[in-house]
Amino acid sequence: EISDTIAKSSDLSIILNRALENILYKLELGLAAIFLFEAETEELVLFCAAGFSETFKKDFARLPVRGDSECICVKTASTLEIQIVDNPYRGAMSRYIEAQSDLADLQSVFSLPLITEGTLTGVLELVTNRKRGFSGEDLILLEALSNQLAAGIFRIRLEAGKHQDDQFL
Repeated sequence: EISDTIAKSSDLSIILNRALENILYKLELGLAAIFLFEAETEELVLFCAAGFSETFKKDFARLPVRGDSECICVKTASTLEIQIVDNPYRGAMSRYIEAQSDLADLQSVFSLPLITEGTLTGVLELVTNRKRGFSGEDLILLEALSNQLAAGIFRIRLEAGKHQDDQFL
């Protein structure tokens, strides 16, 4: 379904918001976020999020990608590897979750790099109600979805750059 949306649209907002909805539905999750990587500024920019508070959206709007960060999505962007954190929203971190979410149900955060053609395009962050828990089938689905997202982001950015270049001719 994500690949269909990508094929039919060149609007990054439509693609990423539909992808987020699709991921939440298929994996039965309540919280997820997509960050885009801006190579010029070396920052992750929060593009869309579901289930997170306005405080999260404000505090995580732009994150410099530095190796010394404790932020899971920044670690993912720095290492280009999946990061997993158990019991992520205890104590002060609970302010980042919408009030209707049961903190006891939030067991693990999975942060996946979105990479295509060796280029980081963003980070997909998911919060599960299972400790370190995605089934093998879920992981295969996540890999396919993250690959589709990365390719779509890359294509749209490439087309936007080509369009800008055409304007200077």
